[in-house]
Amino acid sequence: MRGSNVSITMCIIGFIATDNAVTALGEIQNGLPLQRIIDSAASPSDTALDIIRGAAAREKEMYTPFLKMYITTWLTEVCPSLMHYIMRDVYSDV
Repeated sequence: MRGSNVSITMCIIGFIATDNAVTALGEIQNGLPLQRIIDSAASPSDTALDIIRGAAAREKEMYTPFLKMYITTWLTEVCPSLMHYIMRDVYSDV
């Protein structure tokens, strides 16, 4: 592999508003305020464009939607037990 011109970009992708994802999330709503999550989801075309831009720029890592996924990933690395507690608490009713 030495001398080859290959680059690898790791994409950390959050919730994307595909038809299947929105339908599945709507089915498990059960009174939970999930409409905010659906409204804040990234569009599939924006996500695809972000992936292409990240690969073309030969970025090592890229996050989409950037702010949500970057903060979540960073907090998980800094304080994993807190993030696991939050995830268990948020998704325990689902």
